[in-house]
Amino acid sequence: MLFDVITQTTIRLGQTVQQRQRNSGFAIDWMCVSNCTLSMISPAMYRRLLQPFDARIAQSFARFGVHTCNWDATRHFKVLRELPRKGHLDMGAGAHLSLANEMFPGARRAVLVHPNLLQQPNELDPLLNRIWSQLAPCDVILADIPWDTPDAAVNAFLAHCAAAAAG
Repeated sequence: MLFDVITQTTIRLGQTVQQRQRNSGFAIDWMCVSNCTLSMISPAMYRRLLQPFDARIAQSFARFGVHTCNWDATRHFKVLRELPRKGHLDMGAGAHLSLANEMFPGARRAVLVHPNLLQQPNELDPLLNRIWSQLAPCDVILADIPWDTPDAAVNAFLAHCAAAAAG
């Protein structure tokens, strides 16, 4: 009952916001849910308990996305693939990226890179090269950067991304 109310509210709110955005000239046709708790349950539990609600949300929008909160979502790829209208999937850098590329070819894919890597630049090049070679085209997300991170570290990360993209 509670998940039903949450699902209905999510759909109504998403559709209302999207309609306002369309009316202002900014067309949005997708909805993304944050499944930050997905890593705490097995794929079988997700399929049985939560997937039906995500599927209802997905059916209510042209495209559907799943945010997995920067963890290795590989074990859930199969059940996430069963959702309709997949338009977005993000995952942590530890995920099986080439498998994500294979299983979600039409979805926009994103990899979250942990901000601690800003302090370990020697690990950035191999990681970004792996992301680029196994998943590109994709987004690379560096979120939750601590406020005291030097600008030079962020700029170095951006330079690493540009170098990896350039090949």
